[in-house]
Amino acid sequence: MADAGMFDFGLTLPFVLNALFYAPVSEEVEERNAKLLQTLSEATDMLAEADEMQVQYTAEIKEAREKAAKELADARSKTESLIQSQMTAAADAREKKAAEVKVKLTAEMDSKISASEPEIIKRKDSFVKATLAGVGL
Repeated sequence: MADAGMFDFGLTLPFVLNALFYAPVSEEVEERNAKLLQTLSEATDMLAEADEMQVQYTAEIKEAREKAAKELADARSKTESLIQSQMTAAADAREKKAAEVKVKLTAEMDSKISASEPEIIKRKDSFVKATLAGVGL
């Protein structure tokens, strides 16, 4: 080692590599790590925001479904009451018409009975006379 001279390559190589290679590479690695951390932080923020939006949309959907169910129940109730009132009105009209027909038929029957009363009495008298004449009274 006596001929090593003034410049010892083994001692200067780490300093040269550090200055020319390791420092720039370390700087690039640190920049890359910083970018990765920033990207990861942004992704985490976006995920949290997406979760909040999902919760909000889920709540809005639930509210809309409840509102639709209530409106459907109200419409069904109104329709059922309308149908019931129409059925009641139809039953009342049917009963009224039946009563009118009954009164008309009763009046017609009474008038026909009254009209046929003299004929019935006449035939009865003639039958009685014929029967008594046949018996000999």
